[in-house]
Amino acid sequence: MSFAAELDNRTQLEEVPAVALNPALEDHLSEFADRFSLTTRERQLMELLVSGYGTVPVLAKHLDLSPNTVHNHFKNVFRRTRTHSKTGVLALFIQHVTSPSEEPPAIVDHS
Repeated sequence: MSFAAELDNRTQLEEVPAVALNPALEDHLSEFADRFSLTTRERQLMELLVSGYGTVPVLAKHLDLSPNTVHNHFKNVFRRTRTHSKTGVLALFIQHVTSPSEEPPAIVDHS
């Protein structure tokens, strides 16, 4: 078994501890979710991502979802925030925390 496959298997099997965010960070996350109209599930994904849980298998296990569903929720987060990756959305969140008064970029819905 390759190293990547072994690591993926271990990641999938590990227990995922409960997430407890710093109250100040919790407030920023709520503001961020409101600013970009994130759903409750998308906000939960962001909470885990901000807490350091970045792999889809771990997120799926923690939220009791399939990995495909987690991918779909991330696609929606990326669309709403006009980012293209978890790194991009985290950078946008950090920007929000450090400069919360700035207006968000305009969101264009191409539906």
